[in-house]
Amino acid sequence: MTLLATISNTGYVCDVRVLHSVSRELDSKAVEAVRSRHLQPAKKDGQTIPVEAVMSVDFWKYKNGEIVPSTAPPNSN
Repeated sequence: MTLLATISNTGYVCDVRVLHSVSRELDSKAVEAVRSRHLQPAKKDGQTIPVEAVMSVDFWKYKNGEIVPSTAPPNSN
């Protein structure tokens, strides 16, 4: 799945748009996962600046059927 994220000059994800959809359920999980991240802000001429970034999110499906974005740490399910 592919997303377009707007990242503020403080590193917070301000806006997320789905560019390549998988399903509504997975789209929602991916947007939630990306919004929860705090990233290193971009810099130009030594100053932090807002940017748009294309992001790819992959998913894992555990044996118990739970589907989670790969931005979450793996566990032993």
